[in-house]
Amino acid sequence: MIAISTKAGYDFSLLKAVEEINKQAVYGIVKKAGKLLDGNVKGKTIGILGLSFKPDTDDMRDAPAITVINNLLQEGAVNKSI
Repeated sequence: MIAISTKAGYDFSLLKAVEEINKQAVYGIVKKAGKLLDGNVKGKTIGILGLSFKPDTDDMRDAPAITVINNLLQEGAVNKSI
């Protein structure tokens, strides 16, 4: 919708703000995980539940769970794929 509104010459700032809040919520999960695990996730193995495809697709490229996983790995979480 943002792309459509931009193409139509409308700055849909409310929707852009919602998109930014949603992105920050994803990063907040990593912060919460760190708080629950003695201050950081480094060296910890963390199970990810609820990993699923994007709605109405068979594509996971932009799924929020992928961002969470990548951020956990960047913070030092251990990668143990099943």
